[in-house]
Amino acid sequence: MLDRTDQLRRAFQQDPNLPTFPDHIRHILELLAQDDTALSDIAREVEQDPVLTLRVLRLANSAAYGASRHVNSLDRALAVVGMGQIKAIVAGFASVDGCERFLGDCPFDWKEFWSHCTGTAFIARSLAERLELKFRGAEFLGGLLHDIGYLALAKADPTAFAGAVRKATQEHGFLARNLEVGFGLGTEAAGALLAEVSQLAPETQEVILRLHQPAQATEPTRPLVALVSLANELAHLAGLTFFRGTAEVEVVIPELPAWGLLCAARPQMACWDLERLVFDLEHEHAASQEFVHISHAH
Repeated sequence: MLDRTDQLRRAFQQDPNLPTFPDHIRHILELLAQDDTALSDIAREVEQDPVLTLRVLRLANSAAYGASRHVNSLDRALAVVGMGQIKAIVAGFASVDGCERFLGDCPFDWKEFWSHCTGTAFIARSLAERLELKFRGAEFLGGLLHDIGYLALAKADPTAFAGAVRKATQEHGFLARNLEVGFGLGTEAAGALLAEVSQLAPETQEVILRLHQPAQATEPTRPLVALVSLANELAHLAGLTFFRGTAEVEVVIPELPAWGLLCAARPQMACWDLERLVFDLEHEHAASQEFVHISHAH
């Protein structure tokens, strides 16, 4: 008899809408991974996808990027967003599209979910820049997809998922706990399984699986997992939350395992003004909302 994990793996493997990157997106990401790729080459590939082109233009013109004048060419839009970020942005838009197709008509308003995920992604990017950690966009994608276990369980059994949502709403509780009780599988394990079947990068799988236990991540990916884990907590503190419950949740940032791991490698973090840090995240809040809006605009 198959256990719950094997049942989900088989169901995901047979799903025609598995959230994977389309071939043209894979090609763009491969080009972006090459250090000698010219901006014009990227523009030629992106413009083959009208929806992606429009999204990049809208993002470049958004308040989050603060362009001094209206950007009306793809080349200029890519320059505004920056080569260091465009890989993550392209992968991010494609990931949201793939996840939405995978979910289909699951009866739930996912706007709050994506607000939290994109907030985590932009905060992770900001932290990586502050700490001069070169993850080449993996921190953004990891932040965006860290909670896809919710999507996995919603797709596996929409009725049971809806029941867990009702219970969490009525009791002002934590949806993740209700799902683990109802499904016998936590959101981290379910998300890592979906990521594995979808053939996401190993480091993204590790972020999803070890989000709340960064010290248990494999050594090469531990800094990345710790960074996204910290970004997740900061997103909640910044008001970008998703079914965290209304009960008192006291988060002391210096006591977080992720903080300790990152601080060991970057001692300058000990001197950070944490109140100021959370205040500064308002910019990431605005950027994440722009991303969500553009992702779902038609």
